[in-house]
Amino acid sequence: MSGSRRRDWTGQLALLDAIVFFTIAMVIMLILSSYSGEYLVSAAHHDTTSVAGQDPGEILRVVLSASISKTVSIPVVDEGQLRPSVTVAECLATELELLEMGIDPGAFGELNAVLRDVVYSLLVPGLEACLLAYGTCADSSVLLLSIGELPEGSERRDSSHALLPSSDSSGFLVCLVLSPSALPELLQVG
Repeated sequence: MSGSRRRDWTGQLALLDAIVFFTIAMVIMLILSSYSGEYLVSAAHHDTTSVAGQDPGEILRVVLSASISKTVSIPVVDEGQLRPSVTVAECLATELELLEMGIDPGAFGELNAVLRDVVYSLLVPGLEACLLAYGTCADSSVLLLSIGELPEGSERRDSSHALLPSSDSSGFLVCLVLSPSALPELLQVG
């Protein structure tokens, strides 16, 4: 009988080890996924085949997690440069916090050009995009940044937004608006 008891203990210990290992693996996975740079992104238009078949929510998610791939100088920042490995979300958060502090928007010209290039690199030809960023002031939102312009009079626009964290916990609202460019419409008229 004592031999069968040892097998029972061995089986129970093996089961306990498996449960502990599984629990530790799940905790590690949750920690790593929290650092993965996923942002809360939601589409304002629920049609996933939106303008030119591109989903603005997916484009915004990719844009925010993309790196800027270029060293960018910002004269008003202590370090003075953003490394190529910095993500667009980190660049936007830094710029928006500085804009809220009253820094001149002209200091971010080079950075905004790089951010515009990242957005347009993901679009199919014939689309225009505008990246808007809002900060909160008391109970209202204030437009802090606008990168790109949308053609006037476009009937079809799709958008998506994401919440970026800020140091004061109020956060920033970043919106990506997609619209067909005016060029195809002009070609059809002529």
